[in-house]
Amino acid sequence: SLHDALPIFDSSTKKKKIVTLYSFNGSGKTLLSNKFNALNDDKRIRYNRTLCYNAFLEDLFSWNNNEQIFLFDANSWEAKLIKDEGLQDKITDNFKAILNTKIEPSFSSDMKEITFCIPSDEDATNIKISRGEESTFIWVIFYTILQTAIDMLNEKEEDRSISMFNKLKYTVIDDPVSSMDDTNIVTTAIKLIETIESHEGNELKFWLF
Repeated sequence: SLHDALPIFDSSTKKKKIVTLYSFNGSGKTLLSNKFNALNDDKRIRYNRTLCYNAFLEDLFSWNNNEQIFLFDANSWEAKLIKDEGLQDKITDNFKAILNTKIEPSFSSDMKEITFCIPSDEDATNIKISRGEESTFIWVIFYTILQTAIDMLNEKEEDRSISMFNKLKYTVIDDPVSSMDDTNIVTTAIKLIETIESHEGNELKFWLF
């Protein structure tokens, strides 16, 4: 059942048990993840109930190929959070760590544009990254927000700098590694497990498709 598939808390080890759901393409994984994401759509709710990585997050990004600029929907709550909490440097660090690369992203002040460069190479400015690097970057956006949410949840509510994650109940991750190579998939999985286990509470459930 869906209830049985939810991660549960192992009281003997004080750690979450992580459960992954496998299903074939076309079986409705993205549809199900969007059902969870819809929990955030009630405008009367000031809090995120769900953090969701799926195709709808990927749709916040597109390329301006003429200028080799990665466009970001600055009206999204993700862009606003990154700007308000100053997460740009953390995103850069996570991107470089997962890919083991010298490539660095740079966000425009209005969050509408992202460019990529290699600071040590004068010829490597405004470069277009590969499909795998692009997939990793979008994942890193989500992963950094997840880290931030868990950091907030690990603090007392009155000490949190933001309140939007106070009612967070679900984290849903739908196939973030389809364009990554094997090494990056392993690195991503290890870092995700470490982040999940860093959550000190029992209320946040993780769904991995």
